[in-house]
Amino acid sequence: MEQFSIFLGAPKRRTIICKSVGVSDRASFLASDVFNTIPAIADAIILKSMIHDWHDERSSVILQNCRQALPESGSLLLVERIMPESPTVEDEGRSHGMSDLNMLRGPGGLERTGKEYRHLLNDNRFRPTSILPAGRFSVIEASVR
Repeated sequence: MEQFSIFLGAPKRRTIICKSVGVSDRASFLASDVFNTIPAIADAIILKSMIHDWHDERSSVILQNCRQALPESGSLLLVERIMPESPTVEDEGRSHGMSDLNMLRGPGGLERTGKEYRHLLNDNRFRPTSILPAGRFSVIEASVR
């Protein structure tokens, strides 16, 4: 059976969740500073709501560290909101706009369009393969290139 490592900030709570869904025998949790380095021990890395926190330069540091940690056959999954190309005044459009403003005034990030995520990933040696809707979020899948 393969062993997976997941990088999260609250391992005790996450360990309880892994036990409850029956994957504790093949998943572990490690703290990591994604701006410094990511241990090269996994075939895939999943980041949720992390890239939108940062402007392109800081996001690139995270993505470059992910790329360095992944094998040539590795995958990156980003779970992020996708800003519509033309936001509307409907609830979803306003929600994206408010989140974009919150990222700007907080850590200095931004909500990005699918095109902007593809560009950012390509610039950091990933090949975007799909963007799949997942409720208010999307899963952006990219392979190493």
